[in-house]
Amino acid sequence: MKVSILIVTYNGLEYTRRCLASVREEVLSHSDYEVILHDNASREPVADMVRTEFPWVKVIEGENGGFAYGNNRALEQASDPEYALLLNPDVFVSPGVIEATENLLDSNSTVGAVTVMNEGMNGEKQHFICQSPSPL
Repeated sequence: MKVSILIVTYNGLEYTRRCLASVREEVLSHSDYEVILHDNASREPVADMVRTEFPWVKVIEGENGGFAYGNNRALEQASDPEYALLLNPDVFVSPGVIEATENLLDSNSTVGAVTVMNEGMNGEKQHFICQSPSPL
């Protein structure tokens, strides 16, 4: 597998629906992409909705151990990906962004992590807390 897209959700049914809809075409047009969703014990029927509307997504239901726990559980179920994309369920991915990011990583072996520009619903650029995200 080239890219495993990992999504951890807790409730947020409509956000999760829109997030998955935003990646559908890119994922379905690349046989080496997979999506794994870890549901952190949502009270909303998120897992059922995903299984019904997005049958190409692997769904894991588990306890709410937090964001890192959910991502680790999802990564354990991944098909040995070259790249893992941690995607929040309230993110809507613009067409071509995943493939462009993959191409950037493929062409530069010194890059170990990537983030992309964030835009709000109105198209305005959203800034990170600091200008240069770091491991700290």
